Amino acid sequence: MVLAGEALRAGKRPVLISTLPSRDPARYKSSAPQAAWESVIFREIGGPRAKLPAAIAGICDADAIESITVFGSGPDCPAWQVGVARSLPVTRVGARDTGRILTAELPAVLDAAREDAGQGLIEQPPETSYILAEFPTYPRLRFMGAGRLVSTLIEVAEAHELPVVWPLTQVERRKLGLTGSFAPLECVERPEIGSWTLMASGARLIITHITSVQIAACILGIPCVSALQKTEAPETVQVGANLLAGANIAQLHLCVGIMARKLSRWSNPYK
Repeated sequence: MVLAGEALRAGKRPVLISTLPSRDPARYKSSAPQAAWESVIFREIGGPRAKLPAAIAGICDADAIESITVFGSGPDCPAWQVGVARSLPVTRVGARDTGRILTAELPAVLDAAREDAGQGLIEQPPETSYILAEFPTYPRLRFMGAGRLVSTLIEVAEAHELPVVWPLTQVERRKLGLTGSFAPLECVERPEIGSWTLMASGARLIITHITSVQIAACILGIPCVSALQKTEAPETVQVGANLLAGANIAQLHLCVGIMARKLSRWSNPYK
């Protein structure tokens, strides 16, 4: 909604396109002006990745889109590709601006999610300690094969005696062959944004390769291990909120062991 407010100040009516389900976006009101919420057009899309460009192109036609701002993604993002194909201005929100936006948005999202969970409208996160794995399989996992990732997450859970909770869509689970029980790896249906924020805030640790998740973990005060050699959010590493493990399994185990015992005593570098 920070971006929505900026669009309104520029005299444009913002259209929010998301592949993340959101039960009721207006529940997650932040410090953005009420006018921003009243003016935003919400468009939720889903389905196989190959069909997303056509869905986005249809929205561009229906809502007369003049420019595209991509949040936390690069040139392989379908929205980016549609913008380039249509010669529309495309802007990428970098890590620093992502942190600024999430710092403004996440507290309101978390408060609303806790209230909804208290009323039984969404599920409470697990009561026991757990590791949250955030590895959507679209785009493809370039740094580690999907089968190797599954076995690695199971090894991490067993070695550190902490279940690993991995949100996946039904399509992702079928592609990975994860249709049964793989304890201590717990595959759960990918939740809407409020439920995900609540789940992330209750985790002992988050393992991911996604920049925006590293930033969110830092802001929420949750230790993070990134399966990357480098990150677009180096400030999360500098303040001690994030360790880079690469795709080396031994290094991943070492980093998980360190961060699982870490207390969130860092300062938010995005304030």
